Amino acid sequence: MILRTTLSAAALAMTLAGCGGGTSSLTSDVGTVNAEFQVVEIATGARQSRSALPDLVTNPAYKTTHLVFRAVTAGATTIGQAAGSFGAQTGDGESAGSATLPRYYVGVFEITQSQWTALGGTDTWSAVTTSLVGPLAVDAQKPAFGLSWSGITTTLAAYNGGKAITLALPSDAQWEKACRAGSSGVFSWGDARDDATVTTYAQVWESSAGALGPRAVGSKTANAGSLFDVHGNVWEWTSSQYVRGGSWRDTLPQARAANRHDLDIDTNHPLVGARLVLSL
Repeated sequence: MILRTTLSAAALAMTLAGCGGGTSSLTSDVGTVNAEFQVVEIATGARQSRSALPDLVTNPAYKTTHLVFRAVTAGATTIGQAAGSFGAQTGDGESAGSATLPRYYVGVFEITQSQWTALGGTDTWSAVTTSLVGPLAVDAQKPAFGLSWSGITTTLAAYNGGKAITLALPSDAQWEKACRAGSSGVFSWGDARDDATVTTYAQVWESSAGALGPRAVGSKTANAGSLFDVHGNVWEWTSSQYVRGGSWRDTLPQARAANRHDLDIDTNHPLVGARLVLSL
């Protein structure tokens, strides 16, 4: 598997060593139960419920000083993938099935470098050599990478203390339901694998045009659930210690909605970041 192959090279490489509130253009507060979006100010943990965010993509605060979460409706979702379909693997927990989940909130974007340091995390990406990720990989609005599961959970535990909200990694089922956004296909957009479709939705090796490193979050088209970069850019940890979604350096089969890889919880892998869930 590509991730496992990359791990060995990455391990060697890693031995070397915005806006204010951004709320003026938002719609009025709505009841928490019906809110499509939750906006959290990282510095204070203050939360606002919103019915819509017309400036979701254009407001830099949502990628630096604030976190935006989208509601995922309760109900059943496809989990796994049928044997014999594109890229399907046996023995990796990919057996086709379904799961039923209550309503929850998931991050619209992968955690950016600016957001991660604001949460109290360390700049793990600074230890990754530019020969591996390119000279432009460090940027406030690009995803945090080099994150370990243990580092994430420790940082979030410290941040959550004394706050009315709780930030966490999604469960495996939560991640896949959010990624699919109602799709029963191989990807959130279905089963198409033509260049135009892949380039529109996914930041994977085939759509990277040979350029190194992740792109700024939200650079691709969102899935049907208004979530960006669920296919590629950086792998995303789940609470069950799997990484999901593929990366800019991995090929399209690795970015399938059902694909997952286990990883040592203390590994600061240069292709791995995170997307969070919010509990109120």
